[in-house]
Amino acid sequence: HFVFGNNDGETALAERRSNSAGNLTCHLLEMRLELNNKKIFMNHYSSISEQVAKSGEFDLCIGGHDHTYRVKNHDNSIFVNPGNTVTKDKWLPQKPDEESSFAIVDLDSMKVERIMLPEEFQA
Repeated sequence: HFVFGNNDGETALAERRSNSAGNLTCHLLEMRLELNNKKIFMNHYSSISEQVAKSGEFDLCIGGHDHTYRVKNHDNSIFVNPGNTVTKDKWLPQKPDEESSFAIVDLDSMKVERIMLPEEFQA
């Protein structure tokens, strides 16, 4: 499952290809779904996703516009920004200590694991 960001280029083509892949679902700008009895919200913008997390309506809220890894607990909801997989991109100025990563959330335990990308895989 994924949502578009603010600079995804050819979105119509990406949507068609992901939907025809069979194992990807494009939710355009916002995702609201239930998996494993957990309500999940995703929006590209961290500020929006974190506000939704504060509402308590969802168990997990995901956002990532600022490309900075963080996890915050808000009562019964968790906000996750999975980080950035393109730290070497000249268009995305990063903090010198920022490393490329993504996150995996175990929906049973609601534990978040940060996965660091080896340098050879960083864009």
